[in-house]
Amino acid sequence: MNWRELLNETERCLYCGNGYDAPVNWAVLMGRTEGQALCEPCRRSLVYLSRKDVCRRCGREDAVVCSDCRRWEAEPFWQEHDFSNVSLYRYNPFLKDMIARLKYRGDACLAGIFTKEMQMLCQKSGPRAAVVPIPLTDERHYERGFNQAAVLAGHCGPMELLVREGESSKQSKRTRNERIAKTAGAIRVKQGEAAAGLHIILIDDIYTTGATVHSAARVLYEGGAESVRSVTLARA
Repeated sequence: MNWRELLNETERCLYCGNGYDAPVNWAVLMGRTEGQALCEPCRRSLVYLSRKDVCRRCGREDAVVCSDCRRWEAEPFWQEHDFSNVSLYRYNPFLKDMIARLKYRGDACLAGIFTKEMQMLCQKSGPRAAVVPIPLTDERHYERGFNQAAVLAGHCGPMELLVREGESSKQSKRTRNERIAKTAGAIRVKQGEAAAGLHIILIDDIYTTGATVHSAARVLYEGGAESVRSVTLARA
């Protein structure tokens, strides 16, 4: 075996399971960077969101200010409190299936594919901010065995600042108004914790209408937070 072969090793893609030759540089060998985790065909199936020509508030790709955000900005509370979201990837069929496997089939290792990128996005969004994952209800957490938002935030030293109450039927089955009504009052600051004076970055897997992160942001602002924004894996 020559030195070129030593710097390559066969890996298995965490998504499709196919083997691939992963190039390994000296930084990887010294433990300074993580492996790729996905084969090239799967990696190419993930589509980064553009940072140009998108909604300035939520990152949606089709508008300067999208229709959902115009409705949020019409509310008196959000006219007085700043909020924005940034997402890594477009919620295409490939990522939709990957997130479904993560959340509903217990493939928590898939979150590890994104934690480094989530960390980098958090640092760009606010390097001194407290990173707070969106919580699950106790019922949903028991079913899954983990909170996908907390796993995605793993490298960021997340604060478990929030709790979520109520029943746990899927948000994906609801309309925008139903999502807002269901999340209103369901998320609160955990007893014994305080948001006062903090700059906070919320972490979640998917931004759809923004109902969940806005609900969390509102209780944090009401608890005295200085600023709140969110970082999500996907923008639907």
